[in-house]
Formats: sequence, C-alpha cells, structure tokens
Amino acid sequence: MIKRINISFFRWKSRGNSKGQAPIYCRLKSDVVIKQFTTGMSILERDWDNVKQRAKPRYFGSERINNHLNMIVKKLTDIEDKLILEEVDDIVEMVYNLYTGKDTSTHFFIQLFQKRYEVASKMEGIKFAKYTLWKFRHIMEQTQEYIKWKYKQEDIPLLKIDSSFVLGFEEYLLLEKGLAPITVNKVLQRVKQIIQYGIKCDYMKVDPFVEYKPLKTEKELVFLTEEELDLLENYQFAQDRLARVRDLYLFSVYTGLAYHEAFSLKKKHIIKGFDKELWISMKRGKTGKDFEVPLLPKAIEIIKKYGELDSDDSYVLPRVSN
Repeated sequence: MIKRINISFFRWKSRGNSKGQAPIYCRLKSDVVIKQFTTGMSILERDWDNVKQRAKPRYFGSERINNHLNMIVKKLTDIEDKLILEEVDDIVEMVYNLYTGKDTSTHFFIQLFQKRYEVASKMEGIKFAKYTLWKFRHIMEQTQEYIKWKYKQEDIPLLKIDSSFVLGFEEYLLLEKGLAPITVNKVLQRVKQIIQYGIKCDYMKVDPFVEYKPLKTEKELVFLTEEELDLLENYQFAQDRLARVRDLYLFSVYTGLAYHEAFSLKKKHIIKGFDKELWISMKRGKTGKDFEVPLLPKAIEIIKKYGELDSDDSYVLPRVSN
C-alpha cells in the first residue's frame, strides 16, 4: 500500500516580528524524513487556527492566505503523484527539491541513453562507425523493452537503477531473449557506459555495477581447414547470388578484412607496396587506425572477376547486404 506524504502548515512563533506576525511554514513528513519551507505568508496568532491549519474565517485576509496554502498543497500532491508512478525512493526529499527548485528535473535512463545516442550520431564517420551506432541504438531499444517488461513503464528515473536492475536485465536477456552470455556481456557493457556517464554528471550517486561480475564465457576458435576451404572454393552453386556471397566471404578470408571494411574497399585503397606488389592500405572501421595488408593472388582473382575499376572511388566488390 502506498503511504502518502503528510503535508501540514504551522505558524513559526519564534520567528515572529515586532508586530506579532509570524511566518506560515509548510512541513512535509514521512516516517523518518521531515522537510519544511516558508510559504511566504505571515499571520497574527489570534487569526490562525492550529487545528485546521488555516487562517480563521473572520480574519479579513483569510481567503487570500487559505487559497495560497491550498495551491501549495495542490502543487505538492501533483509532484508526489508523478513520483509515485515512477516509483521513486526518498519521495519526501524529491518532492521538496522539485517544489523548492533545488532539483528542477528528474533524470530518466532512456532519455539519457537517447541524448548520448544523438551526440554520438553527430560524430558518425569521425569517431563512430555506422555499424557501431546501429548497435548503440539496438541496445538502447533492448533496454527500453526490458523496462516495459519489468516495470510496465516507458522509462524509469536513474535513481531507481540499482544492482537488482542490472541482475534482472541479465536474467531477462538470458532467459526471455535467449541471448548467449558473450552477447549479454556486450549489452550490459554499453549500459554500464551510460550509467557511468550519469554518475559523472551527478545524476546518481551509486554505481549499480560496482559488484557486478560479467558472465563467464569460453570463446571457441572456429576456423576452416585447408580441405574445407578448397571445397568451398570449388563448389558449384545453383544460384549466382550464392556464388557471389561465397566469393565475398573468401575475399575476407584472404585479406583479413571485416565485412564493413571489405565493402568499403575502393580502388584508391589498393597501392603498390615496398615489395612492388599490390597491397590494401586503409583505416580500420572500428578504431580508425591505418593498416596495410598484402593482396594475395586469390584475392586479386576475386577483384578481377567482378570487372574493371573506373575511378579511385569505385568499389572493389559488388554491394551485398549482410
């Protein structure tokens, strides 16, 4: 059962002036937390009803004061209702901060995720590859799906994210989504980066990942034997499309280029090396670092198979979606 904040008003007698007028204060109280602030109104003792916590009706300024106090109650309960829906802890502190302007906003997790994604998107091709940004957005969407599944909300405040959120997300990815442990680790690694940014911005105080240990994984190295490679090279596919995919895969085998690097390869990236042979010279898709690799004869055969290159900006390989 939700326990509401107790909102009350009192006349602070000891802070009265020489005319006998004392300020009216508002007090917010839960089981252990008390916060209070001035309402900006003052009143004489004879005009204040301690039981009803309002100005007495016979006082000529009672309507103005009581309307003001009722308006304060309305604003406080509106803030409280919103925070209850968001399941915020330390609700007295938050209501007090939001009403008095000491904390003008509640920071939400997916909102922060979205802002970081927007900033990263502006650096596409400079700091981040297109595929990296796609993964960033995909993980953000997975996180929001978990929040909807677990909390039945579109978003949650950063202050609600604790170790149980992290462990619950791990279980969700493993059991509900059926992801492999290594993939779960990558998702949570990106989530951790957003959390650490939130901590740096002072949006939250405690790192929910402080005692979290990634899932143990054993990476199995899978490679083709020379016999398997020969079978693949010489296999006659019934469809040209599949043969083309096979050739593009073999190109990566003989050059070591990743998918996005292979399909970004242009004529201008092929140079003559120190040994007077053809080499690939370009930047790594992920790190942006320069690298050079020799073009082996079988890789050259694949390039020749797909036609002549018209200009330095001509792509070496046909465009095929992965």
